[in-house]
Amino acid sequence: MSMSKGFALVLVLVFLMASCIIVAKPVSGALVVGNSRVETINLNIPSVNAQLEEFATVTVLASTGGTTDPPTGTNTYYVDTIFCTTVSLTAYPDKGFVFLYWEIYAERSTILYGNPATITVGASGGSSLGFDCSVQAVFQPTPPPKISILSPLNQTYNESSVPLLFTTDKAVNWTGYSLDGKQNVTINCNSTVVNMTNGLHNITVYANDTFGNIGASENITFQVELPEPSKPFPTALVAAVSGASAVVVVVAGLLVYLKKRKR
Repeated sequence: MSMSKGFALVLVLVFLMASCIIVAKPVSGALVVGNSRVETINLNIPSVNAQLEEFATVTVLASTGGTTDPPTGTNTYYVDTIFCTTVSLTAYPDKGFVFLYWEIYAERSTILYGNPATITVGASGGSSLGFDCSVQAVFQPTPPPKISILSPLNQTYNESSVPLLFTTDKAVNWTGYSLDGKQNVTINCNSTVVNMTNGLHNITVYANDTFGNIGASENITFQVELPEPSKPFPTALVAAVSGASAVVVVVAGLLVYLKKRKR
């Protein structure tokens, strides 16, 4: 091969390589190589239109006996960029009531015993309750004090003073007792019932807690039998006996004297 033919071959190769350089640009879904339409590509990519809800609603309810924060009714909360938000719940029982639990009605119902409690609302999944849920604070009246009498018991007592001993299951601010159905007698703690008479008696202890609830004990029945007092020896009889003895002695002495004189 001569030098000129070799040089010509190199030029041809360079031309062919240059022709393979592709300048591509999209034109209505097609690729264009140079000035030639070489292929059409249908790019059917659906547009993403994720319309996430921006607000969640929490309906708060309460049974009789208390209030809540947030207040009862429908409350709206903005859902932030992580698609969830937390809501704090606090229950305030009225006087004479206690809080029991939160009852949750949502995609999955549950019960929460904490107060305050925290719930998560927004996008479903994990611990979230969804975009719409209801919560109810459940209250109940405070139970009255429970009173247990330790003394007196259902038995017989031989003394006019009977110990009154009792216990309560909670703090109280007033205690008293009623004997035989009579008016209450206020006492501060364990006491003694005095001046008891013979016969059958009954007693009930009452207590008032800090919420104004009054509790009553079981009514206890007991017997009092006082021993009969010892009777003193009659003084008149003693005097009579003494006088009679003296007469006997005098008469006996007189008889002895007369008998001696006759001799």
